[in-house]
Amino acid sequence: MQDNGALDLPWQTLNDEEQTVVFYMGIKSLPIITQQLVKVGRAMSTPAALIRKGTHANQQVIKGTIETLESLVILHHIKPPSLIVIGNVVDTFADSQLKNLGYLSPIDNK
Repeated sequence: MQDNGALDLPWQTLNDEEQTVVFYMGIKSLPIITQQLVKVGRAMSTPAALIRKGTHANQQVIKGTIETLESLVILHHIKPPSLIVIGNVVDTFADSQLKNLGYLSPIDNK
């Protein structure tokens, strides 16, 4: 929940390194998110990904770490709508498997 620019989340409960954390529409709050996660003990080297326009034909998946997320947003011009995924699950898939993951092409009934 966001209130007056502050994110009011149970940050300490998001510290489990086996837990995957996903933030919807969190690009503008990314500095707060990364700062708070590190503050409660998440390693800066924790895998993280930015997913822009998920399930669309022009989906982008950019992988990094908590430490590199903010610079990746700037470098790749990431804008909402985007997801932020943090956790070891990010390293589960090879980059080639993330191309248009979940995108369904229209069926040609001709």
